Amino acid sequence: MKEKPLPRIIAITQATGWVGLFSEDDGSVTKSPIAVWAIVEEDGETRVCGMSQLKEPELDFDDKMSNFLCWEPV
Repeated sequence: MKEKPLPRIIAITQATGWVGLFSEDDGSVTKSPIAVWAIVEEDGETRVCGMSQLKEPELDFDDKMSNFLCWEPV
């Protein structure tokens, strides 16, 4: 089975002052600082996405996480 290609990052910039909110199994909400904003192209569409370091050492696209809620300024 052919794997789906990774999203293509068109541009990236620092995301100082923003956090991603993620729901936890116990109903609580975790805030994770966003490292960067990325303009991403995937499946013919372009979007802006925050990327956080939820697992070291890699950055992940926040909006692809199943427990992602939203981004907010701090």
